[in-house]
Amino acid sequence: MTENGYEVVDVNDGDAAAESEDDMNDEEFAEGAMGPSDDEEIQAYSRSYRQHQGSVFSVAIDPANGNLALTGGEDDVAYLWSLENGNILLECKGHKDSVTCVSFSSNSKYFATGDMSGIVKVWEVEKKQEIFSAECSDIEWMEWHSNYPVLLAGAIDGNVWMWQIPTGLCKMCQSHGSKSTCGKVFNDGNRACFGYEDGSIKIVDLRTLSTLYHISGNTGHSDAVTSIDIYSDGILIATSSLDGSIKVINSANGRVVLTHAASWPDNSNNDNNTNTEAEKSVEAISFSKLQTLLASASLNGDLAIWDLPTQRLRHRCKHEGGVSKLLWNPAKPLLYTGGLNGNILVWDGLNGECLKVWHGHYDEILDLAISGYVTLSKVFII
Repeated sequence: MTENGYEVVDVNDGDAAAESEDDMNDEEFAEGAMGPSDDEEIQAYSRSYRQHQGSVFSVAIDPANGNLALTGGEDDVAYLWSLENGNILLECKGHKDSVTCVSFSSNSKYFATGDMSGIVKVWEVEKKQEIFSAECSDIEWMEWHSNYPVLLAGAIDGNVWMWQIPTGLCKMCQSHGSKSTCGKVFNDGNRACFGYEDGSIKIVDLRTLSTLYHISGNTGHSDAVTSIDIYSDGILIATSSLDGSIKVINSANGRVVLTHAASWPDNSNNDNNTNTEAEKSVEAISFSKLQTLLASASLNGDLAIWDLPTQRLRHRCKHEGGVSKLLWNPAKPLLYTGGLNGNILVWDGLNGECLKVWHGHYDEILDLAISGYVTLSKVFII
């Protein structure tokens, strides 16, 4: 991938919009390299921008209004974009390596950018200027606190950093010797869940940074944790792993209530089927915001939709090419998946039917972001 950009799609215009379902009044970012501008391949987009000089690794949409977007790329730069007109509002310089993490604060007042060298920067949206910078070991993930201007970042050395913005006051949750691969803050703002390369999961009290529960060994995953999500009730935690499994954990007592394989061999061609360890990796997991459903997606193309009350597999859908990212629509029972083949698929989460395929990218989708602000009828694809 040598260049990248994003497409702006109006789902209310033309036949392509009709095929995209009238009820998809949301904004989506799907990130990857974009292919040739073929009208049959790239359907109904009204704008296409290519600013990054290399792959785009991370995207985010501001949660307050849904009219700003962030992108971070291989070119050591992040951009703040207007989704209303596609203009670049700020070029975020000063990073020393690929910008792999970008994120808005919960009120969209600040946004953060983090790179592979360990530099973390925080910027104020209104003034469009840098207000904070810190340096630690290589950043693996970044997440804002759900209620306060506090930024969390997990590092390759296993430490999880917490900075209060804009004061810069810092606390650190120390490593137990394994890389911190992912993290998620509970909606109550009092706890967080961290995943690690050794397959373990920690539930941590953010006020004291004490570990409430450490799920490890036989109860943890046997390989690195790839993704974490927390159900809206704040009780259930879902995790996915390179080992091809998912787990559902009760955060109130630290008990694993469900462990299940979520990546299955492809037996369609036994002569050519290798099903390597890498291919069985479950890359993403996400709870529905509306139904008691859980979805997981793997590198071998398996999209699984699970019924939480019965703890059973409800639908197993096959994505052509591996799935790298998975998100639920915040207002409708729709699933979005980003594939290694460069396609973005829209699924009905209730019956497992594929409703739409968006083509146009010639390389794999690396990140997805969907706005929670769903009154605008546009879809945004990077």
